[in-house]
Amino acid sequence: MTSFWDPENLLRVTDDLRSQAGEIKCLGKMRYNARCRLNIPEANLSEVRPLLGAMSQVKPESITNETLQRLARLCLCIEYHSNQAEQVVSHWTRVLETATQHHQRLLDMENSSSDEIQILKRDIALKNDECKDLRRKLDREIASNAQQNDEWEDKSDEMTTKITHLEQQLSRSENRLTVTEAAISDQEQAKQTLLEQNKEESAARIETEEENVILQSRLKTSEDKLEASEDKLKANEDKLKRAHEENENLTKYLATVRESNEVGFQACQDEISQLKATVQNLTKERDDKDAKLKTSEDKLKIVREEKKNLIKELATVGESNEVGFQACQDEISQLKTTVQGLTRERDDKDTKLQEYHAQLGKQLAQNTLLDDRIASLEQTQAQLEASIVSCWMHSFWAWTTRFKGRRSKPQLVEGNMELKTYA
Repeated sequence: MTSFWDPENLLRVTDDLRSQAGEIKCLGKMRYNARCRLNIPEANLSEVRPLLGAMSQVKPESITNETLQRLARLCLCIEYHSNQAEQVVSHWTRVLETATQHHQRLLDMENSSSDEIQILKRDIALKNDECKDLRRKLDREIASNAQQNDEWEDKSDEMTTKITHLEQQLSRSENRLTVTEAAISDQEQAKQTLLEQNKEESAARIETEEENVILQSRLKTSEDKLEASEDKLKANEDKLKRAHEENENLTKYLATVRESNEVGFQACQDEISQLKATVQNLTKERDDKDAKLKTSEDKLKIVREEKKNLIKELATVGESNEVGFQACQDEISQLKTTVQGLTRERDDKDTKLQEYHAQLGKQLAQNTLLDDRIASLEQTQAQLEASIVSCWMHSFWAWTTRFKGRRSKPQLVEGNMELKTYA
């Protein structure tokens, strides 16, 4: 039978701790959430393997609580962790619910992706049909354009025949009218212009065909480009019509010229004279303009050279200004540093001077106190000396000392006696 899932790995029954002999460790938790290291009994192991195989053939959402409890009892050691069966079952239930939800999300994503693929396939089929329709339309347009080109080639042949006939008539008119050589020259130039126009029209036709080829290659990508190609085809048709009209006008013009040549020989001579005068005037004006243009070019070259020199001088001045500015900035920085150092020294000296003034004030105050203390002590000393002189006990002590013949110097006699008992 088909296995829908792997309960051994999903439920972490083995936990990568199986031995080579196929043993399974107990699922119980010890201290610090560590797994028990005891192997489950062989009898339980023989029941666990078939039970896991049966569970793998059933979808996870169909596993019952009784099956999980049975598996938990078989995977726990009897000695220490048989009481953790409910915890293991609760954990397994959460794991199965999470796995089922994840599998359902994957299925939903797959279904949505398949729906999007089907929609894209339908869009591609519609686009292919549209491309086929556009290709058929393009083929029809190309066929119609080719037909129009063939018609234009036929008309071009007719025009060539007419031009040949006109050339013959012009050659006959040259033999008859030798005086009107300049006019015939103009007619030949008109003929060459007509031929050039014919060539340009042929080139335009070739360009039109090339544009049609390009439009055919680009039509596969966009409908808008097809509309642009249709516009271009219409424009080419208009060009062909205008060219046809111009050819007809030229034919009429050539007939008119021939008639005018045959009828008005004097008018041609006058016109030729006028044209020569006009050409001379135009040549003179052209020479004047060329001279003025050359003068203007020379002046422009001089101005450009002056501009280059000014730019170079400006760059030199700018570099010198930058160098001088940098030197000034360096000198200013040095002066600022020196000023800051002098300011700090001045502040330090002012601080020390204030400290000295404070110490001097304190010393003067202490000196004043000491002077007052000395004056007070001197007054006390004078009072003590006067009291000693007037005291009969000190006089008696001095008499007894002299009577006993002591030669020691009395401490205070006549105001010089020292008395340690008085402060």
